[in-house]
Amino acid sequence: MKKIIYLFIALFGSILYFSSCEKDDVLEDGNIDYVHDTIVKFDTVHVINLQHEYDTIYVHDTSYIREIVSYRDTIFHIDTICVKDTIYYEITPPNNFVYPSSKIWYHGANNPTLAAEKSQKFEGLEFDINYSSSTGNLYVCHNIEDTIKGITMEQLFEALPDPASNWYWIDFKNLSAIWADEAIEKIDSIVQKYGVKDHVWIEYFNTLDVQTIKNHGFQTILTVENLYGQSYGEYMWYYYLLGKITEVQPSAIGCDYTMAELLSRYFPNREIFLWHSTVYYTDEYAEKTRQLCRIPSVKVVLVDYDEPITY
Repeated sequence: MKKIIYLFIALFGSILYFSSCEKDDVLEDGNIDYVHDTIVKFDTVHVINLQHEYDTIYVHDTSYIREIVSYRDTIFHIDTICVKDTIYYEITPPNNFVYPSSKIWYHGANNPTLAAEKSQKFEGLEFDINYSSSTGNLYVCHNIEDTIKGITMEQLFEALPDPASNWYWIDFKNLSAIWADEAIEKIDSIVQKYGVKDHVWIEYFNTLDVQTIKNHGFQTILTVENLYGQSYGEYMWYYYLLGKITEVQPSAIGCDYTMAELLSRYFPNREIFLWHSTVYYTDEYAEKTRQLCRIPSVKVVLVDYDEPITY
């Protein structure tokens, strides 16, 4: 009988501890070792290989999600954290890509003449691709019905004065699991021909298709859901997006510029590609573009300006 009572007391005490623990308790009792490339232990939960400058560890229980951000040798705690359920972590190796000197890229270079002109002014170009499985061609156009114009990706690259001097954001509009490999192989053959594969990022929203793109050795951009206008809240958006990013580990995440603050706050160790486009140049728009470019994790901002701007 005494053993049962002692067991009950021990169990009850443990419940009280976990329900009342605060960040100081985690610091004191969590046996944290700040040295890089070591194991950080929170009770029975281990996080291995904290080695990069911006590692984010997502800690949650059944009621909320919080994050602990490791910056150099310091761990910052947000609110009260009780580590008692599941821990998610992502370790993102540094991207070895050498980006162009300017983050300002031209949006919608969807015909050979325009692409050739803008390639002389902008280091980076974005264009849209639709694939026709019936003809086996990649068409440069935003909408599938515009494939009738017959502008192919091959023709676009043929028109560029010096393809190797530019970087490319390919926005794929209609990938399908049925022929994704076939379409990406055709992109591969074109960019290999012009020696620009290491200057190319391919964007799509479906994680399975993004994985197919990765399997062919391309840098990838996972299109991110815009929270604004959705029926769900911020944490639901964050948790859902975290799952997608963890699953596919894209090279970058991409979204409309209105999401810049949220993405850089929740995913500071992710490279971010933004579109601040479909607007004409004004001093006000240009200043907003400059603000976006000053965010360290933002690597590309698409614009429709006639000329690139400084920031």
